[in-house]
Formats: sequence, C-alpha cells, structure tokens
Amino acid sequence: MKKLSAADLQLTNDSNYLTDDFYLALLHDRDALANNGPCTDTGLVLECTALLNYEARLLDQKRYREWLDLYTPDAIYWVPYDDQADVRTHVNLVFDDRRRLEDRILRLTSGHAHTMTPPRNFQHVVSNVEAWDMPDGRRRVLASQVTYEHRHGHEITRHVYRTDHTLRKSEALWKIAVKRCVLLNLNSAMEPPTLL
Repeated sequence: MKKLSAADLQLTNDSNYLTDDFYLALLHDRDALANNGPCTDTGLVLECTALLNYEARLLDQKRYREWLDLYTPDAIYWVPYDDQADVRTHVNLVFDDRRRLEDRILRLTSGHAHTMTPPRNFQHVVSNVEAWDMPDGRRRVLASQVTYEHRHGHEITRHVYRTDHTLRKSEALWKIAVKRCVLLNLNSAMEPPTLL
C-alpha cells in the first residue's frame, strides 16, 4: 500500500460547511427516505450500482486516494450508533467530514496505524441496490452491504449494514455527498470497522 502524504491528498483546511442548516438538512434527508416508493428506473439503478461497486473495489484494493476522489469537498461519512437519533446530540461511531476523512486516510497509509498491523484485507459485497433521482437534482441510493475484514492470526470480521448514499453532480461526475452506514450487527462483539 502506497504511503500518502498531505500533498497527495490536497487537504481540506476547514469544515465551515457544518452549520445548523447542514445538520437539519442531513436529518431531513434521513427521515424523508422512508417515504420513497419502489424504484422503477432500471437504468438509474444500474448506473448507481456501478458506482457503489467501484467504490467497494477501491476500498478492497486500498486505493484510498481514488476512493476519496469519489467524495465531494463537503462530504459526510456517517456511521450512526442510533440511526433515529439527532446527530448533533448523540454519539456516532463515525461522523467524518471531508477533513476527517483525509486524516483517516493519512493514518491508514502512514505505516503507524497499529490497528492495521498485521495489515487487514477487505472484501466488500454490494447488493439490493435501489436508486431515485430527487427533485433537487441529487440522487439517493440504498443498498445492502457486507464487509469482510481479515488479518493474519485473527478471525474474519463481518460487518453487515445498509448504506444510504446521497450523490451530487460535481464537474460532470456523480460524487458522494453523504454516505450513511447503518450497522445491523452493532450490538454483537466485533472489532470497529476500518472503512465501510
């Protein structure tokens, strides 16, 4: 795995987009998803499935720089502890803005991340993809995923979760603005996930 530097990532300097309005919109989007009907646009589903499969492959191959390029500059990577709780007042397993995602990648590739010794290998499995075009021009994509993590001398760890991706067009490409991973086996004994 190539060690990345801050220059490689072109680091974000601040998180000034995390305002009250941003949090309220995030919670609104989470709650509004429950009202979506069945997805009927098979072309849209195939296009979004390709993006999720590509994201999974980049993670499996530890191509973190390219993985990070899939995210918007104001992205959120969110693993809630309680999916119905207010993100502003409750603990989350992960709530990373773009800057913290960059920090996470630098740590993973530094050679000094002791939780990655011996190195972990990953296999992400994506299924049950549904996708909708939203009236405001964004896309919402739901999927079921399983991530297997293995490192020498340890048992395979399995993380089972639902993903909710919010996609937004950026420079003519669909990018991930929000990725929310709701772990289904949260209450079982497990090692914390590296990247879902």
